[in-house]
Amino acid sequence: MTRADATAPATSGTRVMVLDLLRLAATFQMVQGHAIDAVLSTEFRTGAIHGAWLWLRGLTSVAFLFVAGLSFHLATLRDLPRHRRNRAAVARRFRRAGMLIALGYALHFPAAIFAGDALAAGAALQVAAIVDVLQCIGVTLLLLEGLALILPTARSIEIACCMLGAAVLALAPVLSELDPRGPLLPLANYLTARGGSLFPLLPWAAHVLLGVGLSGLLIGSRERGRGLRMAIAALVLIGGAVALDGAGARLCADHLSRLGWVLAGASLLSTLEPRARAWPTWTRRLAGETLFIYAFHVLLVYGYGVGLASLVGERLAPLQAASIALVVLAVSVACALGYERAWAGLARRTATG
Repeated sequence: MTRADATAPATSGTRVMVLDLLRLAATFQMVQGHAIDAVLSTEFRTGAIHGAWLWLRGLTSVAFLFVAGLSFHLATLRDLPRHRRNRAAVARRFRRAGMLIALGYALHFPAAIFAGDALAAGAALQVAAIVDVLQCIGVTLLLLEGLALILPTARSIEIACCMLGAAVLALAPVLSELDPRGPLLPLANYLTARGGSLFPLLPWAAHVLLGVGLSGLLIGSRERGRGLRMAIAALVLIGGAVALDGAGARLCADHLSRLGWVLAGASLLSTLEPRARAWPTWTRRLAGETLFIYAFHVLLVYGYGVGLASLVGERLAPLQAASIALVVLAVSVACALGYERAWAGLARRTATG
């Protein structure tokens, strides 16, 4: 969920529009999912429709993580020697990763410690130590930048990322049993979900790593055949997930299956690439502001004492909840575009000053 390093252009000079489309689809899913979940009454959280909605929500984070890997490949590995020579770009990458980690913790700031309730304060401090999606992406980007500086070629980095992604998935069930209690809780939360982490590195970092490792195959330099390559990869991943599930490796199977379905969706979105280039420019600008939308809508929905979860709570019917979600989406999009325009204007004034 990063502010696009730039969805790096293809060698033909055109944008890889399927990444923008996938970001936009995942952003819609993210905002509506969080907003509805915060206000939907518990009596409506049953049945096939709710189950399908939950299943689709489960693909959102995988899409963002996988796109982060694809974007890293496009921004870095397509011209690895140039990236290595640009010390300012390398420094910016490390700063960006650190900023994501810091922002991830900031969004879980334990405001309840000031409420005077010891029990609530203890729970807030535990939540503040969890690893969410921004920390997961930030730490994985640090690893990827290290690989980009150490390994000799882009191909060797792709192979290493595929191997690391597979290792992360394989080790995740073992480390899921790790007891994170004690003084090392903040570090242990990066390895296991037992301390409350939503996105520990194992298994979630695998999606970023596989995004880097598979990018050359899936994205390539040619738009032609991209959708077919993604569809074939989706079938392979879903087939592998079925086999792993039958062998009892359910956690690995679940994540491979989710990634397979994300690729299936990306394959469908790729058919819109030629038309998407004619869409209004604000859609492409919006695709680069997913980090702003993430942080902004989290405050709108979950902000302590001021978010929908506090002010409304789980008491609305589905239609009301969906209406609230559309409002949150519209406000988030409008503010993101306003922020992007203000930032671009400041950059122009600074450059000309």
